[in-house]
Amino acid sequence: MMKKKTLFIIGGLIILLVIIFLVSQFKKTNFSVNNQNLQTKEKTSEVGNLTKFNTPSDVRVLDVNDEPKGDEAAPYKVDVENGRKVRYFKAKIENGQLTPAEFILYEGEEIELTIAAIDNDYVVIQPDVGLKTTIKKDREVNIRYLMSISGKYLISAELTNGSKTDIKGYITVVPKPSK
Repeated sequence: MMKKKTLFIIGGLIILLVIIFLVSQFKKTNFSVNNQNLQTKEKTSEVGNLTKFNTPSDVRVLDVNDEPKGDEAAPYKVDVENGRKVRYFKAKIENGQLTPAEFILYEGEEIELTIAAIDNDYVVIQPDVGLKTTIKKDREVNIRYLMSISGKYLISAELTNGSKTDIKGYITVVPKPSK
């Protein structure tokens, strides 16, 4: 009897280790959201992927004193932490709009985005980095990611009651320039 229980336990442990190994093989890219490391699959611009697009060729990365055009955001601060550049942005959701709506940085940089909900409670979503967070009315949330793959990532928001909205913005990650 004791041998059967021991074999059963060992078999269960082996199966558990195999499952953990297989799950870890599907995870490719590290991102940081709210200072917690998350593992997500790398998304591509395949047909049917609605949250990551190719980086437009005419995009410029802004610094603190640069003048934004259209929906672009200029960072209010650019710093280096642990050898990595971090761009800090602020935005708000009000009257059905995310303002500003485009946050641009280079591959390998981190973005810290503070979003304030002015008029309602919202759920902000960006599936490629595993983001789904609620922002209460008159509150703000800080979101921080390490963006290691170039592309234009859709950020969407909906009301917490599940009502769909057309609130959207983008985190645009530009390939590093050649030296």
